[in-house]
Amino acid sequence: MKHTAISLAILLLLLPLVSSFDFSFVSPPEVIQEEEFSISISSESTSDLYDVKVYVNDASREFSEIYDGEEWKSPYYYLISVYPETKEYRVKSHFIGETNICIKLRKTGSSSATQVCNPIRINPAVPSEEDNLDSAVESEDMAEEPSYDEIILETTSSEQNLEEFSPPKYNTEKIVLNPIKEEVSFFMSKEEKIRLSMIYAFSFLCIIIIALLLLKKL
Repeated sequence: MKHTAISLAILLLLLPLVSSFDFSFVSPPEVIQEEEFSISISSESTSDLYDVKVYVNDASREFSEIYDGEEWKSPYYYLISVYPETKEYRVKSHFIGETNICIKLRKTGSSSATQVCNPIRINPAVPSEEDNLDSAVESEDMAEEPSYDEIILETTSSEQNLEEFSPPKYNTEKIVLNPIKEEVSFFMSKEEKIRLSMIYAFSFLCIIIIALLLLKKL
């Protein structure tokens, strides 16, 4: 009974060693953020299939991605049954700084995995000349574009200038120079002249008669 327990304990201790798979991989010591790079796995000869997980800093898409041959995927999941047929893998990192790049190999259908990590430094992406030119043009446009306060100040100043230099108001009353007097002429016929002469003569005669009568009374 005692020997059986000891044998079982030794077996449990040896199981991880038996299930482990020795391998190593080559990775660049430095890479550029968002630029893809390659890593290659080497190991002892095996006929078994292994699942592969490659990640930078942490097994999350937030930090890195791995190309599965068709698209970029999260390193959280294993690429199933790809090793040893595929020994080279393409990776890109979103993380910046000094960290580790790790690989896990898991025998297909098994739950245990072996992990190996290498140190790596991810440098921030350097903007290209085109990006620098675009940034310079954008900065120049922003510098030339007037702010809201400048527009309001310029508008107010323009309105004040218009008020100060507004043209004088002129009297629009119509002025008539050298008015021409209208002359009314009457045409009098010969008969009308005779009639008026008789009236004047009769009036003059009446005046004389009245005057004589007044003198006679005196």
